[in-house]
Amino acid sequence: MTIDEFNNKNGYTQRYGFTTGTTATAAAIGAAYLYLQKEKRMVDVDLPYGITLSIPIEYSKVENNEYICCVRKDAGDVTATYVDVDTNTALNAPEVQSGVRKLGLHYDTDQKSFGDYDLITVPSNKSGKFGV
Repeated sequence: MTIDEFNNKNGYTQRYGFTTGTTATAAAIGAAYLYLQKEKRMVDVDLPYGITLSIPIEYSKVENNEYICCVRKDAGDVTATYVDVDTNTALNAPEVQSGVRKLGLHYDTDQKSFGDYDLITVPSNKSGKFGV
């Protein structure tokens, strides 16, 4: 199973993900393979209920007899919507940038034009870093 799968709960689409503990386990497994001189680009972590999750290794190296391996955790999605300030009505369908394997990476949203509307303010979070 990969983390690119979804489920539907209470009418909302949710993405499967993995916990901080699973992230640390994947990095430790990757570092162990590095120590055994069998570097991996993907490792499997066994989860409860018999699920095995395949997690990509973002970065690995050996330095000063230390075995370093990094896994990038999921971030929350970024959603951009333009709204008429007088009626609080959305002018477009929400535009979603997926946070899959993007924790800490940069995002940017686009400025759009809508017919007779003028852009009044640009929110401070128009650009930023994917977070949780």
